[in-house]
Amino acid sequence: MYVQRLTGKTAIITGASEGIGLAIAKRFAEQGAELILIARNKNRLEEVRRQLIMLTSANVHLITTDLSNFEYVKKCIDQIQSLTSNIDILVNNAGTAIFKNLERISVYDYEAIMNVNLRTPLFFTQAFEANLAKRKGCVLNISSHLADQMLPDKSSSVYSASKGALNSLTKALAKELGPKGVRVNALSPGMIVGKTFEKISTCDAEITEQYEEDMPKFQPMGCFGKPEDVAAMALQLVSSESSWITGTVIPIDGGLSIS
Repeated sequence: MYVQRLTGKTAIITGASEGIGLAIAKRFAEQGAELILIARNKNRLEEVRRQLIMLTSANVHLITTDLSNFEYVKKCIDQIQSLTSNIDILVNNAGTAIFKNLERISVYDYEAIMNVNLRTPLFFTQAFEANLAKRKGCVLNISSHLADQMLPDKSSSVYSASKGALNSLTKALAKELGPKGVRVNALSPGMIVGKTFEKISTCDAEITEQYEEDMPKFQPMGCFGKPEDVAAMALQLVSSESSWITGTVIPIDGGLSIS
């Protein structure tokens, strides 16, 4: 008999309107989770809900907000707390990527990246700590291989710093929240085809074509990943099968981290 692995669970997913966040939402919905999906684009979120309702019987709540603005973050938290106190899973997936050389980085760029990539996961986890502890739940942060491995001929200083800090935050929170029964882990995707990949590779057509041709050569698997690859491991980490795993940062990168 087939048993859905997340039946009776409620999951918050930030950045859920596309890419990795959307793939995780679909996988969790298929496995019976109730979803609270957060993103900036209302129309895309509505389309995600339509897709999920067509594919599954999941109960899906939508919150449209800009997580770079802390006042909106606090309002978003209030909205979620008015919906339910039963939070089992928090997926901090929302992220911002800006790639500029050091001399071109502005305070605006720094704050735009750090506010979404680091501040939001920290304060979302803080806000829902009691709910997660009550349910013996878990936090899953979506990091990046760029925390440890830089791109050739492409500056990622602030983005890499934000993801490196997120990895450290993951481990620190795992230690702090473990006694309360809350697990905290992170996934570190490599070159996943999608929005961030497009930002990394966007330049003139000739260079982009060469980049897309050369990058797979650095990976033992010889290809780029898909959002669904990350979603599959996300499901494993938030399910009961991983009940003794916490404080880990798991690479999903086709072997890029060992190249």
